[in-house]
Amino acid sequence: VCLPEVFPFEYVEAKTTLSEKVEISEKVLEQFSGFSRVNNCYTICPVFTSSGGRVYNSAVVFDRSGKKIGQYNKIHETVGMIKYGVSCGALFQPAIKTEFGPVGVQICYDINWDDGWKMLKEQDVKIIFWCSAFDGGRQLNMKALRYKCIVASSTNKNTSKLCDISGETLTTTGIWDPNFYCGQVNLEKIFLPSYDYLKEVREIELKYGRKVRIRVFHEEEWTIIESLSPDIYIEDIAREFGLKSHDEGLREAEIIQGKSRV
Repeated sequence: VCLPEVFPFEYVEAKTTLSEKVEISEKVLEQFSGFSRVNNCYTICPVFTSSGGRVYNSAVVFDRSGKKIGQYNKIHETVGMIKYGVSCGALFQPAIKTEFGPVGVQICYDINWDDGWKMLKEQDVKIIFWCSAFDGGRQLNMKALRYKCIVASSTNKNTSKLCDISGETLTTTGIWDPNFYCGQVNLEKIFLPSYDYLKEVREIELKYGRKVRIRVFHEEEWTIIESLSPDIYIEDIAREFGLKSHDEGLREAEIIQGKSRV
């Protein structure tokens, strides 16, 4: 369950000071710790937190037992909120470990910069949750494609959505279908440059048949291979056929390019 940016204070008429917001946030966190435990689910709870005399716009993550397992402090706070007394978070923040792999969080205004997203990608996160006051639109699809990871948004306005590693929208809310969405994602995928693996992709198709799904993006020259079987792991297929992901190939190319420069 992922909630929108500082959701306890949106669309609320009562005026509260920043210190009061922190106190309220602490009570909200207690409630959602219990919610996670009772419902056996992970919860991302965006509130205001304080540490070392500073206040942050944060997202606190609880595991299925209700235990706090991580926190993200918004790296790029708005000028208005900084003047209000909210501090910006550290440029490096650790990914949050879950049973389905590491995940990360970005918040609202962060979408205008790449450093936070890149920082999470370099920690091999599988999903980036984006808690926001606004919808984000195509920017979310662009981030999902750029960093080749699942992006799940939760916003205070009309649209929240789930984007695949291809940048495509998997499911979404909207003005005619508001409030909640629930979508399935398959993390057993690899994103390849098509031209480099024409032979291998055909061999994989012949060997695994309907146990895998192969999608070719002809104009972009990308291929995404996805496992459809619980006993087949993409990591094993990559090892068997010597596959390197699109990102791995680019990193190797940059090293070789660097060595070729005078």
